[in-house]
Amino acid sequence: MAEHKNLDGTTIHFQPSTFEQSWDFHTYGTKMTYGESETVAARILGRRFVDSTMTMIDPDYQGSISDYSATLIQLGKKNAIYKVDVDPYSFVLVMSKGSPKLKDELETEFKNLRGLRRLLREKHLPVFVPQSYVLGGYKGVSGFSFEYLPEHLELRYVFAGAEDRTYSFFAMNAVGEKADLFNSRFYTPLLENTMSSAEIDRPDSPHYRIKTELIARLYIMHRLTGCIPAEFSVNAGDFMADPDKDNFDLRLITVRGGWRKNNSLADWLYNQSSEPAQMTVVGTNVAIDCPVFNKDRNIIAAGLQRGKEMFNSVS
Repeated sequence: MAEHKNLDGTTIHFQPSTFEQSWDFHTYGTKMTYGESETVAARILGRRFVDSTMTMIDPDYQGSISDYSATLIQLGKKNAIYKVDVDPYSFVLVMSKGSPKLKDELETEFKNLRGLRRLLREKHLPVFVPQSYVLGGYKGVSGFSFEYLPEHLELRYVFAGAEDRTYSFFAMNAVGEKADLFNSRFYTPLLENTMSSAEIDRPDSPHYRIKTELIARLYIMHRLTGCIPAEFSVNAGDFMADPDKDNFDLRLITVRGGWRKNNSLADWLYNQSSEPAQMTVVGTNVAIDCPVFNKDRNIIAAGLQRGKEMFNSVS
């Protein structure tokens, strides 16, 4: 466990993380090392940043805590995600990985998430965007504090066949009992061919329900902004889900790539379902970046209808 002390009197204890081993795989234009990332994160997590965050979480917070812990819980090619524990609360630090481009992207992300959440609240729609708290930075690296969702797990999209993608399904990209239960029932059987692909897209299937709820949220985003996320790809962790909820309570955690103007969400969805997947090989690792929806037009139609119902229910 590494300990970092700031000049403002705060001490951050960094807990061991399994993501240290994969840090170099996700470089994306930055030479920041894993060790350097902890130093930068510690500086961002100074007293003013944490006190401002805690005041937004709890208006009665008195700003008396100066000793807290942080754990790297997720790692992407652009950002590092830390869970920060300030007893008795927790929040997430989303931190860029060093380059000026990533710094600018993260600051835009902060603005986009806050803006979308504000629109949802103003229209009295389901607020499926967690709260972004405070934007900070240190030596060209930006970071913002974000609502921690203890019951939600990162949603990962999987498809069968890189060329024809005859069917697609979901897994919970996390460790622990909750993820294991979902994956053992609905993901592993598909990998082992003990569950028929025809079962995936039945209306009572969790995969069907996740897809329709996900498309419904895209519909609402499009109605509010006229845009879609420019690099939308749920297999990269754009949504989190609670497997214990019937509708999975999907939460959008990134407007990946910023907003892109779109004239017809339906056309984009149907066209996207026929595009080929893209595979990238980095060393011994293979990253699959693919469109989110398979060729079942009925699911797209059901998701769009669900979105219309959600939007119109409050209008």
